[in-house]
Parts: sequence; C-alpha cells; structure tokens
Amino acid sequence: MQSLEHGLAVIRAFGTDRARMTLSEVAREAALSRASARRSCIPWWSSGMP
Repeated sequence: MQSLEHGLAVIRAFGTDRARMTLSEVAREAALSRASARRSCIPWWSSGMP
C-alpha cells in the first residue's frame, strides 16, 4: 500500500507548470526521499515515459 501512496504522490508532484523535473525535484515536491521517488519512477521509465 505504501508504494501506491508514493506513486500517487509522485504523480501529484507534476503539473502544468512542472511537466519536467529532476529526480531531486520530484522527491522534494512529493515529500519523499530521493530513493523512494526513484523507485516510484522506475515503472514509468521502463515503459518509455520521460
């Protein structure tokens, strides 16, 4: 359940004014550690999403 919450936090971190962010920015906006943000982004990167 925690991974779902982290994934949703990462999705919510993005917006029209924040379409592209570094991993550190994603982590800060989602209030996650850099490691948690990275683990939440890996499925997107694996599917070819930037």
